[in-house]
Amino acid sequence: MIVEIEVFRMSGAGNLFSIIDNRKYNFDDNQLFYLSKLLSNINDINNFSAEGFLAISDSKNFDFEVKFYNPDGSSGMMCGNGGRCAIDFALNNMFLEKKHNTVTFKMANNTYKGSIFDDGISLVLPAPIEIVFNKMLEINNFSISGTYINVSSDHFIINFDDLDKFGIQFNKSDINTFAPKIRYHQGFDLNGVNVNIFKKVGNIIYLYTYERGVESITGACGTGAISTAIHCHYIEKIPLPIMIYPPSSIPLFIDFEKNENDEIKNVLLKGHSEIIRRDVLKINFN
Repeated sequence: MIVEIEVFRMSGAGNLFSIIDNRKYNFDDNQLFYLSKLLSNINDINNFSAEGFLAISDSKNFDFEVKFYNPDGSSGMMCGNGGRCAIDFALNNMFLEKKHNTVTFKMANNTYKGSIFDDGISLVLPAPIEIVFNKMLEINNFSISGTYINVSSDHFIINFDDLDKFGIQFNKSDINTFAPKIRYHQGFDLNGVNVNIFKKVGNIIYLYTYERGVESITGACGTGAISTAIHCHYIEKIPLPIMIYPPSSIPLFIDFEKNENDEIKNVLLKGHSEIIRRDVLKINFN
């Protein structure tokens, strides 16, 4: 069966996605799994390298539903910049029957809200599922202390200044080589963990995120930026809101509220989003 589909290429602060309006096609999970790998990697059909694939579908209870897949076909996790791109796609491309400023949608078995502003797209996320400060890992007979945070996508956060014992530099090449030692570390479950290594310059954070399922540093990572901001607020004592620069150099802004027990609620992720181009591809489902 050959199907002609529209594929939109989007950037969320430099985090690159292929996105489809699955209301038109009603592809099932097996077909979406196939598309996720096909439309995220360079091949005979697809000439765009994406860091994730998004399929937007109708929802009975919300404005829409989003399914997110990594380039290796893994799914079920939250993607912050993917969620922001989905909001942008819905609001700016008349995905909804009536144009809104704020939407509510389902993604990764949670409910999220988002809005569009003149200077970007904002996404509100619930409190983290789990936070473990000062988690110790042993690597090459050295101990590293970092923070593990699960925001429906789990991350480990390390201050680059704590890595001088490994002799690595704060650049993409060195961190791409070092990060897998943490990504696959036995201190995490079989799925491993996303790895965030940051450098603090004043109150601004420069961040590399090595993403599970991409197996490389990505242009940006929304949930990685959120997790790193939480670490930096509590451990590095950086005041909110926090500005984070990913490798794309397109900043992300993170803020959150705290209750009377200093517990996090209403996490806000804000940044740039845009459609890069629209492709029409003929896909053969065999």
